[in-house]
Amino acid sequence: MISARKAACQALMRYEKKGTFPEKTLEKLYRDSEMEKRERALSAELTYGTLEKLLPIDYYLNTLTEMPMDKLDLPVRSILRIAAYQILYLDRIPVHAAVNEAVELAGELKPHTKSFVNGVLRNLVRQKEELYLPEGMDADALSLRFSIGKPLVELIMEQYPNQFRRILRGLDSRGVQTLYINHVISSEEEIERLTGAFPTKTPGCMFLPRGEVAALSGFAQGSFFVAGRSSVFAVQAAKPKRGELILDVCAAPGGKSFLCASLMRDEGYVLAFDVTEKKVELIRQGAERLGFSSVSALKSDATVFNPMLREVADLVLCDVPCSAIGTIHKQPEVRYKDPAEFERLPLLQHAILSNAASYVKRGGRLLYTTCTLNRRENAGVVQAFLEQHPDFSPVSVAELAREQSIEVLEENKMITILPNGELDGFFVALLQRKGKDT
Repeated sequence: MISARKAACQALMRYEKKGTFPEKTLEKLYRDSEMEKRERALSAELTYGTLEKLLPIDYYLNTLTEMPMDKLDLPVRSILRIAAYQILYLDRIPVHAAVNEAVELAGELKPHTKSFVNGVLRNLVRQKEELYLPEGMDADALSLRFSIGKPLVELIMEQYPNQFRRILRGLDSRGVQTLYINHVISSEEEIERLTGAFPTKTPGCMFLPRGEVAALSGFAQGSFFVAGRSSVFAVQAAKPKRGELILDVCAAPGGKSFLCASLMRDEGYVLAFDVTEKKVELIRQGAERLGFSSVSALKSDATVFNPMLREVADLVLCDVPCSAIGTIHKQPEVRYKDPAEFERLPLLQHAILSNAASYVKRGGRLLYTTCTLNRRENAGVVQAFLEQHPDFSPVSVAELAREQSIEVLEENKMITILPNGELDGFFVALLQRKGKDT
């Protein structure tokens, strides 16, 4: 059986060497090994925690090693980082245990480095109370303090000159797990009894303090599904109604389609599209578990016009691929992305939005959402779309946000949800198409 620390080490090495998301590596290790539940939880904590604090960890370790961290062998670098995370940020793990287990793992993966690893970590333990990060509000200092790549920090500072401190603090808060009720068969009281989750100020959305979702009572029976509070708000703002035909053009893994089905009490039609059969099958499985007969999953490219769908939908959901900056507190690998990777996204997003608009019937609604804070992917895309489609106009949803105690920035009736421990950074634009007589 693989240990939690070795699993974390493999996840970090594959992420750094091949770009493989740690979640995928850990899921495969869990399938292939017989790790106990407690060890799985520890491996996830060590993996994601180390990624969350990667820049300060490397900063501290660089003061203790003659060779810079980026010059060390990948296994040694990963072992040191994981142990440093335990020593600096995890009080529940004794420091001597962190050091000893790191040395043991070094002996297994790189035997000649055992004394080196031991010496660096013991120095870290001795100097722990004397370590500090640079102060100041410049991008270099903020990047280190919040462990977000400097280019991303600069983007946030440039686009949010009055809110960047609050945004960085929000992204530094570890995201919580939230569930949404399957209103067809369950209730808040039932979910609280089954899972220990408790209500939020967004109706139907509940915080889950602990536990693996798939192992919870009621999961297999379809009583609830995972949905972020920001996503729940966005779909509620679009007001799905019983009997409506709704299209979700970038649907996988299906959360927004399921939200619509739940809000409609499974009375209506939700066509959930995605570009690969694998993603479509994932949606089908989710709909089957939840018992939603209203949800049909189909393969389709959101950028390619389907004449069969011209002006058929009461509501079209357009949750486009994005840079995911607003989910840094849930996906730590996003912290170190280069904004240059995002430059082509607005073209794709605009193409999807423009195509999706052709499916909206006269008087219908079009919901454009992202989980990023990059204005070029948000208001920039929607403004360009509105200039080309004068038959659509934005509808304000800020009042509903205030009712749910969600802090937003509003611009031309479009909103950006500011991130915190409870909410992803999120962009929401609800657009109404003019009716036949307007």
